[in-house]
Amino acid sequence: MSVQAPSRLSTERQRVRVRGTVQGVGFRPFVWRLASELGLDGWVRNDAEGVLAEVQSAPLALEEFLRRVASGAPPLARVTAHSRRPFGLNRDLLDRLLPLAVPREIGDVGKDILR
Repeated sequence: MSVQAPSRLSTERQRVRVRGTVQGVGFRPFVWRLASELGLDGWVRNDAEGVLAEVQSAPLALEEFLRRVASGAPPLARVTAHSRRPFGLNRDLLDRLLPLAVPREIGDVGKDILR
């Protein structure tokens, strides 16, 4: 699928919450790779409720991201619920493209996996 790069006029930001068996099963690196593939900006992290991400891009890219987060999870992951809500734009990201941060605990081994 070809997804257009975001423009200042068409950029949206979503906060995405994913619950289920999503920690310790490669889900966060999966989210990072998917967002990178689709050209999304933002971040992803684990917390007490599961995985939380904020992503920013063109609406079409966000819809594809949300569809694939729910349907393309790693084999050991079990998504039991996911939700999203609009969130204020991060204006700094409109001026430059920043990749989603690779979580520190993934380290060098995880970076090899992400290639």
